[in-house]
Amino acid sequence: MSKPNESSPLSTFVANVASILCCVCLAATYLFTGYAACAAQPTTRLLAQNTCSADASPYTYDQLVQLAVATRDYTVEGHDGLLSDAKELLASRVVSAAQEASSEGSQKASAWTRVTNSVNLNSEDDSLQTMYAMASVSDAYGLDEDAMSHLEDCNALITKAVPVFMGIAIVALILAVMLRNNKKLLGRALSWGGTLVLTPLFFCGIWSIYNFDAFFAFFHEVLFPQGNWTFSANSLLISMLPEGFWMGMGALWLAVTATACIISIVLGGRMKRHAA
Repeated sequence: MSKPNESSPLSTFVANVASILCCVCLAATYLFTGYAACAAQPTTRLLAQNTCSADASPYTYDQLVQLAVATRDYTVEGHDGLLSDAKELLASRVVSAAQEASSEGSQKASAWTRVTNSVNLNSEDDSLQTMYAMASVSDAYGLDEDAMSHLEDCNALITKAVPVFMGIAIVALILAVMLRNNKKLLGRALSWGGTLVLTPLFFCGIWSIYNFDAFFAFFHEVLFPQGNWTFSANSLLISMLPEGFWMGMGALWLAVTATACIISIVLGGRMKRHAA
């Protein structure tokens, strides 16, 4: 007959399985924490303010920042099944900025001669078709169909992944609560969960520092194998969100996730020492 304070083999097995599952869920949660910091609207605004390229663009600096935030909203936020409305809203903001930039007396007015000679920016037609007409002159003036298609792919990926990761974070919390009286196993889950992410994150950081273009291309080839993610250097999309923008995003994601991992490893180590 076992003593009251001894754990049965079954309960020990369940606790170990819970610890392993908690470790995996924590690792996914730390990655999601980095994404959440990058996806926040203030992050897009701040990075766009420091990286957007207005010199060769027909849009002003302030307009590019505003359009970068509008593009972020279209890409990251859920549309409640009304994708056409969201698309029209983004297009209307681009057209509105075009009307302002091409108006008489604007510092960018001369750059719009090619467009105003062939496109009626004040047309009563829907904004999306007007924007596509602008982009047909040059993708520096508007988001063309390829750009919008890529943003739609990003939105589909994000809106499907976010609920999954939020669910995983909840599971991680539940498992951690279940293990709260077993400091050894909870500490192990925290330590391993942080290490599981921090190690590959370190190599990704080294790769991106050594050759960001190759890392960026690999990242997109994995997530967007359809291949509609390359655009000309002076396109509106690249002017709003240039390489420096994505380098900043990557650095922030790396810093936030790495910080969460390090805190987890330290807390896990303390728990295991106290349990011992």
